This record gives sequence, C-alpha cells and structure tokens, in this order.
Amino acid sequence: MIIFLIITGLLNGLLNGLFNRVEYTQQEKGRAGPPSKWLGHKKLMVTIS
Repeated sequence: MIIFLIITGLLNGLLNGLFNRVEYTQQEKGRAGPPSKWLGHKKLMVTIS
C-alpha cells in the first residue's frame, strides 16, 4: 500500500509538471487554454486516492 502511494505521488508530480509546462507554453503564445482538462485530472487523482 505504501509503495502504491509513493508511485501515485510520483506520477502526480510528473503529470503536474507536464500540465504546468503546457499551461506555460499556452500563456507564452497568448492564449490560455480551458482549465476543464486540468480540473478533470485533479478530480481523477482525488477519486483514485
């Protein structure tokens, strides 16, 4: 169980960095993407854990 939590934490961190990078590049281009995908991802992580 502890190993599972560690793995999910690492995956969450990786996906978090990925989404932040995507948002950053979108802001650089001058168009902010809709946050619905990000909110859906957060809800998914909450329901998994």
